[in-house]
Amino acid sequence: MKAIEIQIQQVVASLESGQITEAEAHRKIAEITTEIPEPDRLSDTVRSYMEDEINKMDIPEADKARLRLELNNTRG
Repeated sequence: MKAIEIQIQQVVASLESGQITEAEAHRKIAEITTEIPEPDRLSDTVRSYMEDEINKMDIPEADKARLRLELNNTRG
């Protein structure tokens, strides 16, 4: 799970530094969280971090809702 946290942190860092747009960050985080193998469901720590990051994103509420849905689909 540490590798996933690192990937997410890299996406957030890229967003904060202006290397990618919020829409690109949104897509990358969605890809990271939806590609997690079934046995490696997200820990509560990662889930909480992701929820905070989703809430901070300046994207349409519909996109936030979709990301939250994908995040909830990773529950173990």
